[in-house]
Amino acid sequence: MSRIILSTALILALGTMLLAAPSHAQTGYITFGDDKAKPAKTSPAVPVKKKTVTPKTESQPASTKASYKEWMNCVVVVDNVKSFGSGFFVNGKGLIVTNAHVVGDSYEVTVFTRDKKKYKGKVTACDPKLDLALVSSPQGGSKWLGLSTVTEDMVGQDVVAIGAPKGLPWSVSKGIVSALRNDGKRHIVQTDAAVNGGNSGGPLIHIATGKVVGVNSFILKNTEGLNFAVSVDEVKGFLKRSGQ
Repeated sequence: MSRIILSTALILALGTMLLAAPSHAQTGYITFGDDKAKPAKTSPAVPVKKKTVTPKTESQPASTKASYKEWMNCVVVVDNVKSFGSGFFVNGKGLIVTNAHVVGDSYEVTVFTRDKKKYKGKVTACDPKLDLALVSSPQGGSKWLGLSTVTEDMVGQDVVAIGAPKGLPWSVSKGIVSALRNDGKRHIVQTDAAVNGGNSGGPLIHIATGKVVGVNSFILKNTEGLNFAVSVDEVKGFLKRSGQ
């Protein structure tokens, strides 16, 4: 089976919708807790016990088994003030992959992790044609998602999309790889896994391998189950050209 070429003109005729969403400050959908500093709780003094210091283990990719919790811990929310989307760690040094339309024209974004921490991230690379961007975050040492290789055998196999649809962070939806296509600009993965505004930049994960097969990017307007992710093969090339 060869990859099907989906006409760019056809996509534009049907209409596409990018999956970034208005900033949570505008929608009120998303809440990451109180940003104001709170006084630390105190407790009665207790004798100090000598602790055994264990060597710090090196960071590792998330489990390749179906471990949704581990996968979700690798996903972040990316906020550029005007809008927000999703992203995910691809190494233990805090490097995040997301969509170009999620970061917009910002040089700096706010990154929210699942452990309720907030960081400033620097946009280090952006390719609007591929709709891919890289964000460098000081959050290192966490687990990250491995990158798969897209093959025709994956069509019909189970995948999950993880992101912040409508401002509901770390939501998981399940579907299949519906087709592998090329829209004239890049290779894309078609899926029926439910995605909405806020899912942009989040990973599409192949359940059998636990690795990313695409970066959720857009849907066709006025349709159901016609959702698209930028192929992980494009991501790999983008990382290489960006010196990663």
